[in-house]
Amino acid sequence: MLKNPLQETAEDRRMAAREGQLDKKTFAQEQVTFTAPVSSDPRVGIIGGGMAGLACALSWDKRGVKSTVFDTGNHGLGRRMGTRMIGPQPLIFDHAAQFFTVNDSRFRELVDGWLERGLVQPWKV
Repeated sequence: MLKNPLQETAEDRRMAAREGQLDKKTFAQEQVTFTAPVSSDPRVGIIGGGMAGLACALSWDKRGVKSTVFDTGNHGLGRRMGTRMIGPQPLIFDHAAQFFTVNDSRFRELVDGWLERGLVQPWKV
């Protein structure tokens, strides 16, 4: 028989597992219900300033949620998609993502905004 989960040890869990006394949790049991009051000014923190982190920040922004992107800053925002400048000569280049395709309507909306601002341009072959 299992003890109070707060008092059980790793050995208690191993013994219970050997004896078939551990039940697996269902998906519903794994869900979390937040009980704190919802802020009228919600804020989120996003770890990583790569493409996924920046897309996440834009998505939250569209919903009116303020976010802060935390990044090491070693490579600048955009990570592999970012522009690098090397000195002392004014060398500027994009070392990854020379091209990409758009297959999703949500991404298309984002790219259309980039096109309007001149941040990207179509690749004509």
